[in-house]
Amino acid sequence: MAAIPSSGRPRSTGGAGSPGGAGAQGGARPVIATVLRPVLAVGRYLNGVLGGDVYQRYLEHRERTHPGEPVLSEREYWRARHAHEEAHPEGRCC
Repeated sequence: MAAIPSSGRPRSTGGAGSPGGAGAQGGARPVIATVLRPVLAVGRYLNGVLGGDVYQRYLEHRERTHPGEPVLSEREYWRARHAHEEAHPEGRCC
């Protein structure tokens, strides 16, 4: 049992259930992982929907279909992509 000091509150003995004990972070990690997993999934989904992963997919495609050949830098890729979209507007509504 914890000793009661003059302040009237029990003194921590540093056990697994106390704030400074060995189990202090062990219980928090599963909770954080449980909360972060869906947040990260939403982030990945939005990144895909908004086109944030397009250049990475381009690199994977080039490596798969044209290994060893040079690839465009990200800046060059986006310039070429936007130029193509401007030259071929049939894939959009406006």
